[in-house]
Amino acid sequence: MGTRISVGRAQLTRALAGYRESGLLDNAGEEAIEWFWGYATEHLNLDRDRMAEALEYDATTVHNALAGNRTASLGPMVERIELMRKRVAGRESKLIETPVTRRICEALEYAKNSGSMVVIRGETGRGKTFTVKEWARANNHGRSVYVRCQSGCTKGKLVRQIAEAIGVGTSGKRTSDIEAQVEKGFDRRRTLIVDEAGHMVPTHGRSGRDMLDLLRDIHDMCESGVVFVFTSVYWDEIQTGRMAPFFEQFIGRIGYNLHIPEGHLFREEIAAIVRAHGFDDDALPLAAEIAKEEGKLRVLFRDLANARVFAKSSGGKLDGKMLKGARAWRHSGGARKEDTI
Repeated sequence: MGTRISVGRAQLTRALAGYRESGLLDNAGEEAIEWFWGYATEHLNLDRDRMAEALEYDATTVHNALAGNRTASLGPMVERIELMRKRVAGRESKLIETPVTRRICEALEYAKNSGSMVVIRGETGRGKTFTVKEWARANNHGRSVYVRCQSGCTKGKLVRQIAEAIGVGTSGKRTSDIEAQVEKGFDRRRTLIVDEAGHMVPTHGRSGRDMLDLLRDIHDMCESGVVFVFTSVYWDEIQTGRMAPFFEQFIGRIGYNLHIPEGHLFREEIAAIVRAHGFDDDALPLAAEIAKEEGKLRVLFRDLANARVFAKSSGGKLDGKMLKGARAWRHSGGARKEDTI
Protein backbone atom coordinates (compact mmCIF):
# COMPACT_ATOMS: atom_id res chain seq x y z
CA MET A 1 0.00 0.00 0.00
CA GLY A 2 1.31 3.43 -0.96
CA THR A 3 1.24 6.70 0.94
CA ARG A 4 -2.17 8.27 1.49
CA ILE A 5 -2.42 11.84 0.35
CA SER A 6 -1.95 14.23 3.26
CA VAL A 7 -5.16 16.12 2.58
CA GLY A 8 -8.25 15.58 4.71
CA ARG A 9 -11.88 15.97 3.79
CA ALA A 10 -12.19 19.21 5.80
CA GLN A 11 -9.13 20.66 4.06
CA LEU A 12 -10.56 19.79 0.65
CA THR A 13 -13.85 21.49 1.56
CA ARG A 14 -11.99 24.65 2.57
CA ALA A 15 -9.91 24.52 -0.61
CA LEU A 16 -12.98 24.31 -2.85
CA ALA A 17 -14.65 27.18 -0.98
CA GLY A 18 -11.52 29.30 -1.43
CA TYR A 19 -11.32 28.51 -5.14
CA ARG A 20 -14.97 29.51 -5.60
CA GLU A 21 -14.51 32.80 -3.79
CA SER A 22 -11.42 33.67 -5.80
CA GLY A 23 -12.99 32.73 -9.11
CA LEU A 24 -10.52 29.91 -9.82
CA LEU A 25 -13.26 27.29 -10.01
CA ASP A 26 -16.81 27.23 -11.35
CA ASN A 27 -19.58 24.83 -10.33
CA ALA A 28 -18.68 22.26 -12.98
CA GLY A 29 -15.03 22.31 -11.91
CA GLU A 30 -15.98 21.88 -8.27
CA GLU A 31 -18.23 18.95 -9.15
CA ALA A 32 -15.38 17.33 -11.10
CA ILE A 33 -12.94 17.59 -8.19
CA GLU A 34 -15.59 16.28 -5.77
CA TRP A 35 -16.12 13.33 -8.10
CA PHE A 36 -12.39 12.63 -8.27
CA TRP A 37 -12.10 12.76 -4.49
CA GLY A 38 -14.98 10.30 -4.15
CA TYR A 39 -13.48 7.96 -6.74
CA ALA A 40 -10.07 8.10 -5.08
CA THR A 41 -11.65 7.39 -1.69
CA GLU A 42 -13.62 4.40 -2.95
CA HIS A 43 -11.17 2.83 -5.38
CA LEU A 44 -7.67 4.17 -4.76
CA ASN A 45 -7.59 4.32 -0.94
CA LEU A 46 -6.59 7.99 -1.37
CA ASP A 47 -3.16 6.73 -2.40
CA ARG A 48 -1.20 9.78 -3.58
CA ASP A 49 0.71 8.01 -6.37
CA ARG A 50 -2.30 6.06 -7.64
CA MET A 51 -4.33 9.27 -7.77
CA ALA A 52 -1.62 10.96 -9.82
CA GLU A 53 -1.30 7.93 -12.09
CA ALA A 54 -5.06 7.84 -12.68
CA LEU A 55 -4.92 11.43 -13.95
CA GLU A 56 -1.53 10.97 -15.65
CA TYR A 57 -0.46 14.03 -13.68
CA ASP A 58 2.33 15.01 -11.33
CA ALA A 59 1.64 13.86 -7.73
CA THR A 60 2.78 17.14 -6.19
CA THR A 61 0.49 19.12 -8.48
CA VAL A 62 -2.47 16.92 -7.56
CA HIS A 63 -1.70 17.28 -3.86
CA ASN A 64 -1.37 21.06 -4.04
CA ALA A 65 -4.62 21.42 -5.96
CA LEU A 66 -6.60 19.37 -3.44
CA ALA A 67 -4.91 21.08 -0.50
CA GLY A 68 -5.89 24.56 -1.69
CA ASN A 69 -2.38 25.69 -2.71
CA ARG A 70 -3.22 26.68 -6.27
CA THR A 71 -3.15 30.34 -7.26
CA ALA A 72 -3.43 29.75 -11.01
CA SER A 73 -6.18 28.19 -13.12
CA LEU A 74 -7.29 24.68 -12.24
CA GLY A 75 -8.55 24.15 -15.80
CA PRO A 76 -5.95 21.59 -16.98
CA MET A 77 -6.49 19.35 -13.95
CA VAL A 78 -10.27 19.58 -14.26
CA GLU A 79 -9.97 18.60 -17.93
CA ARG A 80 -7.98 15.50 -16.98
CA ILE A 81 -10.58 14.59 -14.35
CA GLU A 82 -13.39 14.92 -16.90
CA LEU A 83 -11.54 12.63 -19.32
CA MET A 84 -11.09 10.10 -16.54
CA ARG A 85 -14.75 10.45 -15.59
CA LYS A 86 -15.81 9.60 -19.14
CA ARG A 87 -13.56 6.51 -19.14
CA VAL A 88 -15.11 5.30 -15.88
CA ALA A 89 -18.66 6.03 -17.07
CA GLY A 90 -17.95 4.06 -20.22
CA ARG A 91 -17.29 0.86 -18.30
CA GLU A 92 -20.13 -1.57 -18.80
CA SER A 93 -22.46 -1.98 -15.84
CA LYS A 94 -23.04 -5.52 -14.61
CA LEU A 95 -26.55 -4.63 -13.47
CA ILE A 96 -29.27 -6.53 -15.32
CA GLU A 97 -32.42 -4.46 -15.80
CA THR A 98 -35.47 -6.25 -14.40
CA PRO A 99 -38.77 -5.03 -12.92
CA VAL A 100 -37.17 -5.24 -9.46
CA THR A 101 -33.87 -3.51 -10.26
CA ARG A 102 -35.79 -0.76 -12.08
CA ARG A 103 -37.93 -0.09 -9.00
CA ILE A 104 -34.90 -0.09 -6.71
CA CYS A 105 -33.14 2.42 -8.95
CA GLU A 106 -36.28 4.58 -9.05
CA ALA A 107 -36.30 4.65 -5.24
CA LEU A 108 -32.62 5.64 -5.18
CA GLU A 109 -33.22 8.38 -7.75
CA TYR A 110 -36.06 9.69 -5.61
CA ALA A 111 -33.76 9.91 -2.60
CA LYS A 112 -31.10 11.68 -4.62
CA ASN A 113 -33.41 14.16 -6.33
CA SER A 114 -35.65 15.02 -3.36
CA GLY A 115 -33.26 14.60 -0.42
CA SER A 116 -35.76 12.22 1.18
CA MET A 117 -35.51 9.30 3.56
CA VAL A 118 -36.21 6.13 1.58
CA VAL A 119 -36.71 2.50 2.60
CA ILE A 120 -36.02 -0.45 0.29
CA ARG A 121 -37.17 -3.73 1.83
CA GLY A 122 -37.66 -7.31 0.76
CA GLU A 123 -36.58 -10.85 1.43
CA THR A 124 -32.98 -11.94 1.09
CA GLY A 125 -31.70 -13.00 -2.31
CA ARG A 126 -33.58 -10.44 -4.41
CA GLY A 127 -30.57 -8.42 -5.56
CA LYS A 128 -31.00 -5.42 -3.28
CA THR A 129 -27.35 -5.13 -2.28
CA PHE A 130 -25.92 -5.63 -5.78
CA THR A 131 -28.34 -3.10 -7.27
CA VAL A 132 -27.71 -0.32 -4.75
CA LYS A 133 -23.94 -0.81 -5.01
CA GLU A 134 -24.03 -0.63 -8.81
CA TRP A 135 -26.26 2.45 -8.66
CA ALA A 136 -23.90 4.14 -6.19
CA ARG A 137 -20.94 3.32 -8.43
CA ALA A 138 -22.66 4.89 -11.42
CA ASN A 139 -24.04 7.95 -9.62
CA ASN A 140 -21.45 10.53 -8.72
CA HIS A 141 -18.58 8.93 -6.84
CA GLY A 142 -18.34 10.72 -3.55
CA ARG A 143 -21.90 12.03 -3.85
CA SER A 144 -23.65 8.68 -3.45
CA VAL A 145 -22.12 7.03 -0.40
CA TYR A 146 -22.61 3.30 0.33
CA VAL A 147 -21.99 1.72 3.73
CA ARG A 148 -22.91 -1.70 5.06
CA CYS A 149 -24.07 -1.89 8.67
CA GLN A 150 -22.38 -4.89 10.22
CA SER A 151 -23.74 -7.23 12.86
CA GLY A 152 -23.06 -5.84 16.33
CA CYS A 153 -22.57 -2.36 14.90
CA THR A 154 -22.47 0.62 17.24
CA LYS A 155 -22.84 4.33 16.63
CA GLY A 156 -19.07 4.77 16.90
CA LYS A 157 -18.40 2.09 14.28
CA LEU A 158 -21.06 3.45 11.94
CA VAL A 159 -19.72 7.00 12.21
CA ARG A 160 -16.25 5.74 11.30
CA GLN A 161 -17.58 3.73 8.36
CA ILE A 162 -19.36 6.76 6.94
CA ALA A 163 -16.31 8.98 7.58
CA GLU A 164 -13.98 6.61 5.74
CA ALA A 165 -16.45 6.36 2.85
CA ILE A 166 -16.27 10.13 2.29
CA GLY A 167 -12.54 10.43 2.95
CA VAL A 168 -12.59 11.77 6.51
CA GLY A 169 -9.64 10.54 8.57
CA THR A 170 -10.54 8.66 11.77
CA SER A 171 -7.21 7.64 13.32
CA GLY A 172 -6.80 8.92 16.88
CA LYS A 173 -10.00 10.99 16.78
CA ARG A 174 -12.92 10.94 19.17
CA THR A 175 -16.27 9.76 17.83
CA SER A 176 -17.86 13.14 18.54
CA ASP A 177 -15.18 14.93 16.48
CA ILE A 178 -15.57 12.48 13.60
CA GLU A 179 -19.34 12.88 13.71
CA ALA A 180 -18.99 16.66 13.44
CA GLN A 181 -16.75 16.27 10.36
CA VAL A 182 -19.17 13.77 8.81
CA GLU A 183 -22.05 16.22 9.18
CA LYS A 184 -19.96 18.92 7.51
CA GLY A 185 -19.22 16.48 4.67
CA PHE A 186 -22.88 15.98 3.78
CA ASP A 187 -25.18 18.40 2.00
CA ARG A 188 -28.20 18.50 -0.28
CA ARG A 189 -26.21 16.98 -3.14
CA ARG A 190 -25.23 13.79 -1.30
CA THR A 191 -27.09 10.51 -0.88
CA LEU A 192 -26.22 8.07 1.90
CA ILE A 193 -27.13 4.39 1.38
CA VAL A 194 -27.10 2.16 4.47
CA ASP A 195 -27.29 -1.53 3.58
CA GLU A 196 -28.24 -4.22 6.11
CA ALA A 197 -29.98 -1.47 8.06
CA GLY A 198 -31.77 -4.13 10.08
CA HIS A 199 -28.64 -4.45 12.22
CA MET A 200 -29.52 -1.03 13.62
CA VAL A 201 -32.96 -2.10 14.78
CA PRO A 202 -32.85 -2.08 18.59
CA THR A 203 -34.75 -4.65 20.60
CA HIS A 204 -33.81 -2.83 23.82
CA GLY A 205 -31.37 -0.21 25.09
CA ARG A 206 -30.00 2.84 23.27
CA SER A 207 -27.44 1.40 20.82
CA GLY A 208 -29.69 1.08 17.78
CA ARG A 209 -31.58 4.25 18.61
CA ASP A 210 -28.32 6.22 18.64
CA MET A 211 -27.47 4.98 15.15
CA LEU A 212 -30.89 5.85 13.77
CA ASP A 213 -30.71 9.27 15.43
CA LEU A 214 -27.35 9.85 13.71
CA LEU A 215 -28.80 9.10 10.28
CA ARG A 216 -31.92 11.13 10.99
CA ASP A 217 -29.68 14.09 11.88
CA ILE A 218 -27.77 13.72 8.60
CA HIS A 219 -31.09 13.86 6.78
CA ASP A 220 -32.64 16.68 8.81
CA MET A 221 -29.60 18.92 9.30
CA CYS A 222 -27.74 18.31 6.04
CA GLU A 223 -30.84 17.81 3.84
CA SER A 224 -29.23 14.70 2.37
CA GLY A 225 -31.14 11.76 0.97
CA VAL A 226 -30.75 8.70 3.21
CA VAL A 227 -31.64 5.21 1.96
CA PHE A 228 -32.20 2.27 4.32
CA VAL A 229 -32.00 -1.24 2.84
CA PHE A 230 -33.84 -3.74 5.04
CA THR A 231 -34.44 -7.48 4.96
CA SER A 232 -38.15 -8.02 5.55
CA VAL A 233 -37.83 -9.68 8.95
CA TYR A 234 -36.25 -6.55 10.43
CA TRP A 235 -38.94 -4.31 8.97
CA ASP A 236 -41.56 -6.50 10.64
CA GLU A 237 -39.76 -5.89 13.96
CA ILE A 238 -39.91 -2.13 13.34
CA GLN A 239 -43.65 -2.20 12.76
CA THR A 240 -44.79 -4.70 15.38
CA GLY A 241 -41.91 -5.28 17.84
CA ARG A 242 -41.63 -4.01 21.38
CA MET A 243 -39.85 -0.85 20.15
CA ALA A 244 -42.60 0.02 17.65
CA PRO A 245 -43.59 3.25 19.48
CA PHE A 246 -40.01 4.53 19.13
CA PHE A 247 -40.09 3.90 15.39
CA GLU A 248 -43.25 5.92 14.76
CA GLN A 249 -41.22 9.11 14.31
CA PHE A 250 -38.74 7.29 12.06
CA ILE A 251 -41.48 5.83 9.86
CA GLY A 252 -43.16 9.24 9.65
CA ARG A 253 -40.06 10.68 7.96
CA ILE A 254 -39.98 8.09 5.15
CA GLY A 255 -40.80 9.71 1.83
CA TYR A 256 -40.63 6.57 -0.33
CA ASN A 257 -41.17 3.02 0.88
CA LEU A 258 -40.37 0.31 -1.66
CA HIS A 259 -41.56 -3.17 -0.76
CA ILE A 260 -40.37 -6.06 -2.93
CA PRO A 261 -43.13 -8.63 -2.32
CA GLU A 262 -42.10 -11.83 -0.57
CA GLY A 263 -42.54 -15.11 -2.39
CA HIS A 264 -43.11 -13.49 -5.78
CA LEU A 265 -40.83 -13.59 -8.80
CA PHE A 266 -41.57 -11.85 -12.09
CA ARG A 267 -41.41 -13.72 -15.40
CA GLU A 268 -39.71 -10.72 -16.97
CA GLU A 269 -37.17 -10.75 -14.11
CA ILE A 270 -36.14 -14.38 -14.69
CA ALA A 271 -36.14 -13.96 -18.47
CA ALA A 272 -33.87 -10.90 -18.30
CA ILE A 273 -31.36 -12.72 -16.08
CA VAL A 274 -31.30 -15.88 -18.20
CA ARG A 275 -30.92 -13.99 -21.48
CA ALA A 276 -28.22 -11.73 -20.04
CA HIS A 277 -26.18 -14.88 -19.36
CA GLY A 278 -26.59 -15.96 -23.00
CA PHE A 279 -28.97 -18.89 -22.45
CA ASP A 280 -31.76 -20.03 -24.76
CA ASP A 281 -35.34 -19.49 -23.63
CA ASP A 282 -35.76 -23.22 -23.06
CA ALA A 283 -33.83 -22.64 -19.81
CA LEU A 284 -36.53 -20.31 -18.44
CA PRO A 285 -38.78 -22.91 -16.70
CA LEU A 286 -35.86 -24.49 -14.87
CA ALA A 287 -34.42 -21.07 -14.00
CA ALA A 288 -37.75 -20.14 -12.40
CA GLU A 289 -37.62 -23.33 -10.31
CA ILE A 290 -34.06 -22.62 -9.18
CA ALA A 291 -34.97 -19.04 -8.20
CA LYS A 292 -37.60 -20.42 -5.81
CA GLU A 293 -35.01 -22.43 -3.89
CA GLU A 294 -33.43 -21.18 -0.69
CA GLY A 295 -31.07 -18.40 -1.70
CA LYS A 296 -33.34 -17.40 -4.59
CA LEU A 297 -31.60 -15.25 -7.23
CA ARG A 298 -28.18 -15.77 -5.64
CA VAL A 299 -28.47 -19.50 -6.36
CA LEU A 300 -29.75 -18.88 -9.88
CA PHE A 301 -26.79 -16.61 -10.68
CA ARG A 302 -24.36 -19.25 -9.39
CA ASP A 303 -25.97 -22.06 -11.39
CA LEU A 304 -25.97 -19.96 -14.55
CA ALA A 305 -22.30 -19.08 -14.00
CA ASN A 306 -21.36 -22.72 -13.39
CA ALA A 307 -23.32 -23.81 -16.44
CA ARG A 308 -21.35 -21.33 -18.54
CA VAL A 309 -18.10 -22.80 -17.20
CA PHE A 310 -19.27 -26.35 -17.99
CA ALA A 311 -20.39 -25.31 -21.48
CA LYS A 312 -17.06 -23.66 -22.22
CA SER A 313 -15.04 -26.68 -21.08
CA SER A 314 -17.22 -29.17 -22.96
CA GLY A 315 -18.09 -27.12 -26.02
CA GLY A 316 -21.76 -27.52 -25.14
CA LYS A 317 -24.70 -25.22 -25.74
CA LEU A 318 -26.04 -22.69 -23.26
CA ASP A 319 -29.46 -24.25 -22.82
CA GLY A 320 -31.78 -25.84 -20.28
CA LYS A 321 -29.86 -29.12 -20.34
CA MET A 322 -26.61 -27.38 -19.39
CA LEU A 323 -28.36 -25.47 -16.60
CA LYS A 324 -29.90 -28.72 -15.35
CA GLY A 325 -26.42 -30.22 -15.11
CA ALA A 326 -25.15 -27.26 -13.11
CA ARG A 327 -28.06 -27.54 -10.71
CA ALA A 328 -27.51 -31.27 -10.26
CA TRP A 329 -23.81 -30.64 -9.60
CA ARG A 330 -24.69 -28.16 -6.86
CA HIS A 331 -27.25 -30.49 -5.30
CA SER A 332 -24.64 -33.24 -5.19
CA GLY A 333 -22.24 -30.98 -3.31
CA GLY A 334 -20.01 -30.56 -6.35
CA ALA A 335 -19.40 -34.29 -6.76
CA ARG A 336 -18.86 -35.87 -10.15
CA LYS A 337 -19.35 -39.48 -11.16
CA GLU A 338 -15.64 -39.96 -11.60
CA ASP A 339 -15.14 -39.01 -7.96
CA THR A 340 -16.92 -42.13 -6.70
CA ILE A 341 -15.53 -45.65 -6.24
